[in-house]
Amino acid sequence: MKSKPFIRMAALCIMALAALGLFKFFSGSPYNYSINHTACVSYKGRECLLSLEIVDSVDERERGLSERTSMAPGTGMLFIFDQPGTQCMWMKGMNFSIDMLWLNEEGTVLKLEENVAPTTYPQDFCSENTKFVVEIAAGDAKNYGYTVGTVLSL
Repeated sequence: MKSKPFIRMAALCIMALAALGLFKFFSGSPYNYSINHTACVSYKGRECLLSLEIVDSVDERERGLSERTSMAPGTGMLFIFDQPGTQCMWMKGMNFSIDMLWLNEEGTVLKLEENVAPTTYPQDFCSENTKFVVEIAAGDAKNYGYTVGTVLSL
């Protein structure tokens, strides 16, 4: 008869873990990005200043940060393009302002747009010879000291 409380406790633990998993799945990002699909940005000897969510498919790049309500401090998004070229970004579906950095293959910032507001849509922001674009919270580029010519380690 002692097994019934054990079975009940095990069932409750399984349900709690399932509920926690569902909560984590549906909270934060409206998309199911893998937690391991991230990169760190290092600068001036400071390791992993930013944790960037990697987006490297056409669908992910098109969606970007749209429909999200906020971005956690110290985080951002790293857009990886197949080939260096002219890469354009927009604020479609955005709910908060961001800083955008266009980088070449070596990680050098080619262009920087600060405090880009959602109201700028449908305007495009573009730069040539770009392999990567980093989107971070508005003001973070200034806070970290990023400028055109800064070399970031990804």
